[in-house]
Amino acid sequence: MYGEIRIFVNCRTACFYYLCVDGTTEESDIFRDCSNGLENQVSFMDLNYDSSSGEFSNYYYSRIAGSVITRARESGWNGAAISELSRHLRKGVIACDWLMAEKECEEIIGRAKDKSERNYYTAMLYFIRERGKYAL
Repeated sequence: MYGEIRIFVNCRTACFYYLCVDGTTEESDIFRDCSNGLENQVSFMDLNYDSSSGEFSNYYYSRIAGSVITRARESGWNGAAISELSRHLRKGVIACDWLMAEKECEEIIGRAKDKSERNYYTAMLYFIRERGKYAL
């Protein structure tokens, strides 16, 4: 198998999703051997899918997202703000925006087209800042 990753300057990080379903003939680590020295540019993330809730999760992401929500509560955020933060954090687990640099996220917030986009990337910014306290 041959894999190629093209890197473009000044472009956002792209995500490629490969679904491996238990009990099928798909290989769960099919792309791990294709990185060829791109460890600092390519991230692999294992997601779990809960069919009862219809949501994806990742243990590392969930720990940090929980910490972000706890800090917001401790800072006195109201229930509506916590709900909005939680909603954006649930959405963020599959978007991989939480892997970007803090500066890039701040720039996106500055260019946001509307309140919803600004709130989403603000949630990612809180996550990114909290991420620095956790080792992968």
